[in-house]
Amino acid sequence: MISIIVPVYNVGRYLGRCVDSLLVQTYADIEVVLVDDGSTDGCAGICDGYARGDARVRAIHQENGGLSRARNAGLDIMRGEYVAFVDSDDYVSEDFCRTLLGVMRRFQSDLAICSRFYVSENGRKTMRFKSSGEDALMDSEQAILEMNSYRSFDWSACGKLYKRELFSNVRFPEGKVSEDKFVAYKLLLKAGRIVYHPEPLYYYFQRSGSLSRRKKIDTDMIEATWLQMRDAEKVYPRLKEILHCNYALVTILVYGNHLRYKAPINKEDLQRYVEIVRDNEKYVFNSGVSALRKIQAWLFTHCLPAFRVLFLLYKKIDRV
Repeated sequence: MISIIVPVYNVGRYLGRCVDSLLVQTYADIEVVLVDDGSTDGCAGICDGYARGDARVRAIHQENGGLSRARNAGLDIMRGEYVAFVDSDDYVSEDFCRTLLGVMRRFQSDLAICSRFYVSENGRKTMRFKSSGEDALMDSEQAILEMNSYRSFDWSACGKLYKRELFSNVRFPEGKVSEDKFVAYKLLLKAGRIVYHPEPLYYYFQRSGSLSRRKKIDTDMIEATWLQMRDAEKVYPRLKEILHCNYALVTILVYGNHLRYKAPINKEDLQRYVEIVRDNEKYVFNSGVSALRKIQAWLFTHCLPAFRVLFLLYKKIDRV
């Protein structure tokens, strides 16, 4: 059985589309765990309605505690041998479960990852990651390198199918904005075999009010990237360059978000950001990242006013 955990919070306009995409899966042996995280817009009733109408759906309710607590609640009660996460404003292809389970079995892997579409509010679909070629089998070291290179997939918990034992002693951290970043590398370290399937089977809906797109400055990602650097480098020393490079670039990204949203930053935090990038800029310069990112790193540590001008000229800093 595949357990699909769907955290739900005030997404009444989109919840039906999400759940309907799960109930028409071409792989039948699934359970859909709807975790209502204290919704106030009627989602609780929608969840209960689906649970009454289809035996594969389970609905649980809790006081509002955030995405991590909702996902963890689903993990605690799931019954499947495999688990996937789908955000309640997203949706999936009808072949999502069948295809990812098929490649997992074919490659005897612990984790399968697919490409995904980004869907705007006007319905426009774009793809960010590689969506052609053959399935690619990786070990943990190769997968962490690929995730930090952002060529095929990223840190998101969604668009993946996991063996349940990967979560035997792993849970999403409560109170963090970048909850996925704290967990993704741990799961890759535990998974001996990971397969990437380039077909886009997950539809990530980019709405202006979604949690991941709100204008709160996410500084947690710096901590998460540092923890990954510390833990993964111990196991795979050859990944030192990419891990340190990503630590620097994520720090630059956070400061870029301060500029983007005109959010204040205190002198102590800014100085800490500059020191992080300065301590790791050699890894950026020696890596295969774009020339623009290397220029950003140099300006960030040597001429911050010029960095700000570059940011304003480009309107944004490249996504890390």
